[in-house]
Amino acid sequence: MQVFKFGGASLRNEQAVRNMAAIVKRYGRQPLVVVVSAMGKTTRHLEAYIEARVHGLDADKVLQEIKDYHQQIMQGLFGKRHEIFTEVEQCFDQLTDVVWDNTHFERFADRVVATGELVSSAIVTAFLQEQGLRAVRVLAPELIKCDDHFGNGHVQWEETSALIQQKVRPLLEEQIVVAQGYIGSSASGDIITLGKEGSDYTAAIFAACLDAGKVTIWKDVQGILTADPKLIPDARFIEQLSYPEASEMTYYGASVIHPKTIKPLANRNIPLFVRSFDNPELPPTCIIGTGQDDTLPAYILKKNQCLFTFRVRDYTFVDEASLALIFSTLHRLDISINLLQSSAITISVCFDHRQEHIEELLQTLKDSFSMHYMTGLDLITLKNYTEEFLKKHRPQQEVILAQQSRKNYRFLVKGSPAAN
Repeated sequence: MQVFKFGGASLRNEQAVRNMAAIVKRYGRQPLVVVVSAMGKTTRHLEAYIEARVHGLDADKVLQEIKDYHQQIMQGLFGKRHEIFTEVEQCFDQLTDVVWDNTHFERFADRVVATGELVSSAIVTAFLQEQGLRAVRVLAPELIKCDDHFGNGHVQWEETSALIQQKVRPLLEEQIVVAQGYIGSSASGDIITLGKEGSDYTAAIFAACLDAGKVTIWKDVQGILTADPKLIPDARFIEQLSYPEASEMTYYGASVIHPKTIKPLANRNIPLFVRSFDNPELPPTCIIGTGQDDTLPAYILKKNQCLFTFRVRDYTFVDEASLALIFSTLHRLDISINLLQSSAITISVCFDHRQEHIEELLQTLKDSFSMHYMTGLDLITLKNYTEEFLKKHRPQQEVILAQQSRKNYRFLVKGSPAAN
């Protein structure tokens, strides 16, 4: 069996949805699970709706724009009154019933943004059926069970695998199964999202639990490139990557694949293909195996970074107890380290900038360390660099911090000026 995943760009308008159906017909040999993201930029618009609700702005206007966008796609696809119109309308209307009481923001946000995937999967299933395909929609929150970590849920694998085996495998005997990406649920029934761009991860979860033969992620690019072509016009196509190399690229900030996607596939040796949605006849990137790659130099940019420095107050060395306190706090606050540098009396960590994380660190560790931070930074990784590649792509901005290893050269540079 195989798993297809279609992202928001692959479902952004009527023509894109028609193209998705054509790909499923042509390439989707059954048994097949189709995982879909929210359409277009719906998740961002739902986040704008959340902000409007929280700050008392005109949320109804934002919601109506989201409704109109989906209405236009459905009218183009179905051309007549279809039961899907009522189903989608009811799904959006339920958003007004989601209570915001100035508490539990993450719970509120996860429940709202999940609407994008729920609506998208309903439209996709209805259109596949219109095209003569036997398709059935399942609800991912009833199958993918997580802890109660809102915004970045951790999958409870044993329970999830049992549910998918029990409820999905029988359906696959005669039907294409369509599921939502990005969302699961906690033991108490709350919607839990799996992290930004988590639909890739959802595809890997279904594949691992069903022992799929392969996973294909359909993107608006040919496959994985050595750089963002908007930044590096001569970026090169990568035909094959090993699981370790792909994991490193996602860790450093390559955005083609969700960082959690690789592990469950590698554990079961399931190949992952990244393939062009617009030109499916082009060769894909294949991620498989653990051997040594004929690696090409790659340029990876991770924007909007914060460099946060802890300094011991009594000018003693940074010892194991200090390190334990810092790292346990970072773990509790769910702050992922993108770069780390230490000296005798300081330790500096670089992470994705979120102001609430900064404020929590300052408050939590104020009695143990003096602290300062810089924001508005970019993290550039030159992976598998050569001297020629380094000379060509060494950053021109002011370098705040640099690290070099045998394979990788990393630079933390000034983006927009902001420092504290």
